Amino acid sequence: MGTLQSVLTMTLLLLSGLPGWATDSYMRTHQKIPKSPWSASFEYFGKADLANTAEERTFSHNIETSLSFRQNDQISWGTSLGANYYSLGNTIVKEEGNPALSDWALSVSQNLYREGTLNLFHSLGLTLPTSFDSQYEGISGTLGYGVSLTHPILWLKVGHSVSLDYIQHTYDYSPTTAKLNNPWGGGYSLNLNLPWKITRSISTGLSETLSQHTNLSGEFRFRSSTHLHGSYSFKQLSLNLSYLIGSYDENQSMRFSDRDEWHQKVSFGLSYGI
Repeated sequence: MGTLQSVLTMTLLLLSGLPGWATDSYMRTHQKIPKSPWSASFEYFGKADLANTAEERTFSHNIETSLSFRQNDQISWGTSLGANYYSLGNTIVKEEGNPALSDWALSVSQNLYREGTLNLFHSLGLTLPTSFDSQYEGISGTLGYGVSLTHPILWLKVGHSVSLDYIQHTYDYSPTTAKLNNPWGGGYSLNLNLPWKITRSISTGLSETLSQHTNLSGEFRFRSSTHLHGSYSFKQLSLNLSYLIGSYDENQSMRFSDRDEWHQKVSFGLSYGI
């Protein structure tokens, strides 16, 4: 789902109260709008399966820098670039594509309507293929557009997003899956977050994210994930922890939530904004 899904997900989850990194996407933290229209952040998050009893547990890591410019109260521009790698214990595995750059993302978003806790906005995103995976797949670029809505229902913070994306492929068929590459796709995402603010600096909560994506070839994929998350913030620094209770990923099938009895996937995030 490329740029579109990244832009919408991280903005949607920010407004609905759940850090984006908790859903295998980018980590974002909610900060007060600075006096300067420019802002930047440095972010790190790592993931591991604690149920893996191997002597050398596998860890995945992501480091990202981002820069944003708030043109006015409605329009914001942003760009981000990072790197990712995995390690066995404390040793980084030396192989092609590890470590590697992530895709370079450019985006612009505009707030269409805001009334109290109700927010409606749309986003346009462009992804340039600087990552190893995108270059291997022969992707020339991804352009996406989406509309998102956030609002509360009783104690829940709810976020919806509808997206349309176009992926420019160099190859007719994927080198990885051997399936026909279809440039057009679209999807819908729903996030339900039950937050609990313990103190001014400490908060926790339970969230459920549901998404579906399809393309013109008729391929349909449904995903769901359930997270228990917590965060601590001090000035520009934010620490985040997430435990994946369960996830479900299947074609032509739907399931609201799924408890994973075989894995204990934990994510740790650190963010510093200026």
